[in-house]
Amino acid sequence: MIDEEEIEDALFWANLHGIKEVEFKTIREWLAHRGYVPPADPADFSAELTTLLDRLADLGVVVESADHLSDRELYSWLLKSGHLETHLAPLPNSFVHIDVVGSGSDEDADAS
Repeated sequence: MIDEEEIEDALFWANLHGIKEVEFKTIREWLAHRGYVPPADPADFSAELTTLLDRLADLGVVVESADHLSDRELYSWLLKSGHLETHLAPLPNSFVHIDVVGSGSDEDADAS
């Protein structure tokens, strides 16, 4: 479900850039729309992680605080964490940050 505040924010920024039509999809849907569906169990996790991170970057999605995970762990985490189900309207100079560690809140600490 898309948060009303996220919609308002995206529409505001789109208007600033002169964009009249804004389309919201999940990150996973945008990846598929652009021809990439991350495989569940790739033969080479390092190569597939590089591809996934590159495709996310093309959408303006940045993954942070992941140095403590192996390539296999990060790839699996990205597919299973629910972050790819986040709705996004790709706009110029707009970025979404996925922080593997979280915000540092008690809720994030309990979830890990």
